[in-house]
Amino acid sequence: MRTYLIDEIKPEFIQKIRDHFTNNSSCESPIDDIYWIKMPENLLTATQKEHLTQCGPYVMSLEIGDTWVKLELLVRPPNVLNCSCMNYATPEQRKFGMDFLEDVFQELEIPS
Repeated sequence: MRTYLIDEIKPEFIQKIRDHFTNNSSCESPIDDIYWIKMPENLLTATQKEHLTQCGPYVMSLEIGDTWVKLELLVRPPNVLNCSCMNYATPEQRKFGMDFLEDVFQELEIPS
């Protein structure tokens, strides 16, 4: 699996990140410490746009560990296990996900 990993994060900052995503209902998932980052429609591929009403919305999964945060670079519908619309992120989608996470770190004043 292709991922974007930020590790060696201090526990107090991990808790701050976890709280941020837990309190953001648009990022909720049914699995503890997994959050969904919704992909904007303007960044979807042609196939994803075709499948939007059937499969969408599309997300990237974010997992929070004890000292790390991992963004899965797979764009997929959260409730579909297998479809041709699931793909590794395009360069634009990857940039969106990584920038989203970096913006959260800046907002929470987490040092790089």
